[in-house]
Amino acid sequence: MPSAEVVVVAQADDELALGVRQALGRLGGAVAWYRPPELAGLSVHLSEQEFHVEGRAVRTVLWRVSPEMPLAEGFREDDRAFAAAEVAATWIAALKTTGISAINRFDAEAWYSGLRPQYWRNRLAAAGIAVTAIRVGSHPVPDDWLWSPYTTGEPCPLPDPKARAVMASACHRATPLVTSAAVRGRIVGGSRESNVGRAAALLDAWGVGLAAIDSDPGGRVHRIRVLPVFDNASVREQVTSDLGRYLYDDCTARRS
Repeated sequence: MPSAEVVVVAQADDELALGVRQALGRLGGAVAWYRPPELAGLSVHLSEQEFHVEGRAVRTVLWRVSPEMPLAEGFREDDRAFAAAEVAATWIAALKTTGISAINRFDAEAWYSGLRPQYWRNRLAAAGIAVTAIRVGSHPVPDDWLWSPYTTGEPCPLPDPKARAVMASACHRATPLVTSAAVRGRIVGGSRESNVGRAAALLDAWGVGLAAIDSDPGGRVHRIRVLPVFDNASVREQVTSDLGRYLYDDCTARRS
């Protein structure tokens, strides 16, 4: 029997999760992979100390799921929303149990916020992390500023003021952003600014062991993505290798 079996919950085409599975395979670890849409159809048992899926105890999890993903494939339309809500509540509770280690383990407040970039930015700012200057809604801004939609935070050209007011946009200077990978509280590639390092440590303390932090050249945080895709091949390889090693060691230790 393999010395480690990690549970991965991710879409079938999730490149980062696939990279982690490959890293685990090189170490001799095994993976039980579940797609988000099939979660409602799984047999689960949750107690204060343990979580079982399909009759097998879960020890270590890579959770690559967002609230927007369908979680109840195969259920009737009338039942789908209720089933998905029950699935989300069950896994949020399960990933907080003492017997499980998870990347990522979102708390209920974060999950039901939608995990949107602005939520994490506001939470970090409230904790004392320096963030980029923004102006919200229809407040006048210079023509060379950019617009970040509340839902994605992806910088793009400004819409007109009325549209910005309706869409709860955040406008900011057209400053080039630096992307850093935050892996278990430390920075892999990207910014070396201490403010970004503190943001990574805080995210890890909140259960977010993997994120992309977009910051300006001075280290002020602009956007957090908790289901990141890293375009830089060397960063992606380091992230998946580090996560594979961590998940393997953690699962092996919890089974011993």
